[in-house]
Amino acid sequence: MSVRVRGLTLEEATEEQAAVLRKLPPGGLSPFLAHAPALAEAAINTGMLLFDEEATGISDEMREALIIRIAHLCGGNYVEQQHKRLGQAFGMAPEQLQAASDGSSSKDLPVEWRAAFELVELGLRGTSVPEAVVSAVVGQYGERGLTGIAIVAGTAVQLSLLASWTGISA
Repeated sequence: MSVRVRGLTLEEATEEQAAVLRKLPPGGLSPFLAHAPALAEAAINTGMLLFDEEATGISDEMREALIIRIAHLCGGNYVEQQHKRLGQAFGMAPEQLQAASDGSSSKDLPVEWRAAFELVELGLRGTSVPEAVVSAVVGQYGERGLTGIAIVAGTAVQLSLLASWTGISA
């Protein structure tokens, strides 16, 4: 895929865009996020909260597994590869990383994650989610965890689509 949106450099950025670029790590999606400074600020703040288990109600490993799966489903190869590295750093086994990516072997995922994966996959397909699935997730993670899963999923979709649409590669 060819790049449709050029990432910004400090030299061509407005003052507001340059301020965003200075806050973000170089490379990756940062030069693209800077096109919309207010949204980039919101994404930075949300992104930082997603790494707080207390805020999301889910573990670091589960968060990374969900992001990997969502990125794979949305064609966000860059996001998928970045989060595979993070998942590995958080102690995920290679089998778990693979299962999270391609969804082929849920037996390699912890049992308590499976309802959350089903919830997210059904949601991404626009399919009605059975009450039993929602109840299983709430039973396992509580309402905070359900909300955390939704915010992690939504953020992962946004960044995966941006990565896919801009043609950024891992």
